[in-house]
Amino acid sequence: MQLTDNDRVWAPEDSPDYLTVFPASRQRPTNRQDFLDLQVAMLRRLLAEANKGEKADANRRLDYLPQEALDFLPSKLADDPRFPAYLFNNPAVEGSPLQEWKAGVEEALQQPQMSDSEALELAQELSLESYLSRVL
Repeated sequence: MQLTDNDRVWAPEDSPDYLTVFPASRQRPTNRQDFLDLQVAMLRRLLAEANKGEKADANRRLDYLPQEALDFLPSKLADDPRFPAYLFNNPAVEGSPLQEWKAGVEEALQQPQMSDSEALELAQELSLESYLSRVL
């Protein structure tokens, strides 16, 4: 992920899958909805940074989701600007990795913070593919 001087990075010490990047003017997320809103913004950034090949790979990955998951997503998937909001704000399929990830948000928010340098390194290494592998 391409970070700017205006970015702040946060992740729980023992749960790097809950890494988030947000404007320096904001406080770290303290509740589930705030965290999910930041994830929507972060996924939008990753999609904007991705080239056509990366988006095509993401769509192929998303095509393997169960039909019941696809029913809640726009048909163009990663090519649709609504995709990030739909992914995080619609119900996740029972027993899916996304449902388990969403269920762990509150616990992750209560954990001590990962060191800034470690979180920054994780954020810099983050790509659309690696991000989707965390939540799907």
